[in-house]
Amino acid sequence: MHPNKTKFAFAIYNYSTHDTQPNESHQKITIYNTQTCQAEDTLYWDNPHVRSLHFNQLDDTIAITSHRSGDVKIYNYTTKQLSFITVQEAKKEYLCDSYGDITPIISLHPTQPVISIAWQNICIHNLKTSVRTPIPCGHVQHRFCQYSPDGSFIVKYTPHSHISIIKTNQNAPLTVISEQDEDRQFETVAIHPNNKVLVTLSKKNIEYWDHIIKYWDINNTSKPIAIINQRYCGAHIGSSPSFSPSGKKLLILFDDICCEFKVPFKVIYKDITKKELLYRLFVLKNYLEQLQIPEDIKNVLTHTFHEICKR
Repeated sequence: MHPNKTKFAFAIYNYSTHDTQPNESHQKITIYNTQTCQAEDTLYWDNPHVRSLHFNQLDDTIAITSHRSGDVKIYNYTTKQLSFITVQEAKKEYLCDSYGDITPIISLHPTQPVISIAWQNICIHNLKTSVRTPIPCGHVQHRFCQYSPDGSFIVKYTPHSHISIIKTNQNAPLTVISEQDEDRQFETVAIHPNNKVLVTLSKKNIEYWDHIIKYWDINNTSKPIAIINQRYCGAHIGSSPSFSPSGKKLLILFDDICCEFKVPFKVIYKDITKKELLYRLFVLKNYLEQLQIPEDIKNVLTHTFHEICKR
């Protein structure tokens, strides 16, 4: 889905053994308009299966990764041009057949023309100048690497390891989040829309049905903000959790079931309880009723008070 919600893309692989039209016999990426639900562009190619599609909100391009490929493809759906960013270390390993179905993980910066590419190490690739800035990570295969919604930091995660927060423009020390229970391991992670909270899912090494959801303040990772024990939803996580745009709900795909969770109040608000917030809103509302000011000004003041109480 495009960040501005105007387009979405599907990648389809045709398994037909009969070539009615050679170009349509393999991989196909189709971009649709969300308003008309009509296809705007289709890209055909013979590359391996597509693993991820990422729209760039700064221009008319989409970044593509595919199975056992050391390249990141950049396709401009306006000019129909296809360019490549080569991840040399990945390409070398694929040629040696040292790895199976492993694909570089990419994330586009929301406001700058750069893309993070994670394989064993991470590099920040400038899409305009092609200059790369490496971030050494100890040659460990990554499972998650993503910019925050505002682009102020990167969250990365490697199997059976810590979760790290990298503030790329601040020379800040690496923030590390560790699973406090040695019998558990992190399975996946997601970033809250407020850019201040992470959610992690952990499971026991033996009891695959026992999942724990933890919310973390990125500025204070000494202990979780909230912990939710969730059992018997499923043995495996289908993909990374997803927050609603408001940040009030969390969706998690377990095996063949999708579960919706309410995000705890104290994850969104800081240093105030729900009861205290409701009381202060009641006092504010009564005070505003006494003032001779337009209704829209009252709404703005109430909204501002809400925002002040949030993290």
